[in-house]
Amino acid sequence: MKQQNDLAAPALIGIAVFLALVFFSMVGLFGLPFVLLRINDDLPGEVNGDPSSAVMFQMPGDGPALQYGGVPVHDACALVTFSGLSSMGARLSRDHAITHSHLAGDVPAASPSSNPVSTCSYTLWGHEVVDVSVNQTPFNTTATLTHLADQATVLGSPVRSAAGMSVASWREEDSEHLAIWNADLVVSISLQVAKSTGAFEVDALMSKLEPFVLSRISAGPTAPMRHAYDAPTSNVKDPCTVASAEAYAAAFPSSDGFASIVDGSYPLFAPIPESEAGRGNSRRVQLSCKRSNITDSGPRRTLQVDLVVWDRPDAAARYHREAAGSFLADNVSVTVSNANATQVIRSAGVFR
Repeated sequence: MKQQNDLAAPALIGIAVFLALVFFSMVGLFGLPFVLLRINDDLPGEVNGDPSSAVMFQMPGDGPALQYGGVPVHDACALVTFSGLSSMGARLSRDHAITHSHLAGDVPAASPSSNPVSTCSYTLWGHEVVDVSVNQTPFNTTATLTHLADQATVLGSPVRSAAGMSVASWREEDSEHLAIWNADLVVSISLQVAKSTGAFEVDALMSKLEPFVLSRISAGPTAPMRHAYDAPTSNVKDPCTVASAEAYAAAFPSSDGFASIVDGSYPLFAPIPESEAGRGNSRRVQLSCKRSNITDSGPRRTLQVDLVVWDRPDAAARYHREAAGSFLADNVSVTVSNANATQVIRSAGVFR
């Protein structure tokens, strides 16, 4: 795969064998799918979060920005990107994943939500956490945005203007905050430093984030950023694709609202688990995605898919003895059964 716009990963070599089980959180039944991939044995930079050793890459989404109620929506991971953080001197943790929530498609206007329309979270090498959230009308009410702006005005006084936006920043005991807003949009960024090891200068990062985010806002909304793995793992379905609208409808046929919010977890690195150290030194990647309905009135229901990816067949066999056969990700199937009033959703799918 050629280098992508936001971060190119080293090539991944190998084959995959595996069985998948999808679970949803509202009813509590779950399982884990297993996929095999070959990853470079020598990843010297992964210890300190060197982006050149990452096995995942981030790239712009396909097509135009998604819309809610006919209005294009900003994506949190497009406002603060992996490569952007790297250019600011921030390296990401080898032990944590990027988490990303966003619309899963264009959605007609419905009852406004009190939750952000998009979020993105990065854990840094020194255990600092960068959280980005986007609140935007008409997904959120004007009252919600006014409340967030008023809060930033009080805590971040004096408010300044930049690129047609209001900007405020402030410090709390264990966190740094930046808010950027206008009448229709509030972007909130926090840097949690409670567990920081002091690996970099916090103030310097926050000062660099402000112009970076302002420039991304000025460029306009874009499609949600994609998080993918290089060939041959590009043949494995994104867990948010497996947690499809069709699978959600089968699980919750009478659910309120649109099942159009997805929340994915994408690890950057492929560490060797403690259980493998000195044994087979196999590497593992764990991906997941949750699809939820947009509602502030009815119950919020969530469908979740987890994938466990190994670099060697013997490791998969050790930890997942039921893994057998070869399944194509393009042939993922979803079935629903009822046992003791509990719905069970299973899917099988992997690349070969």
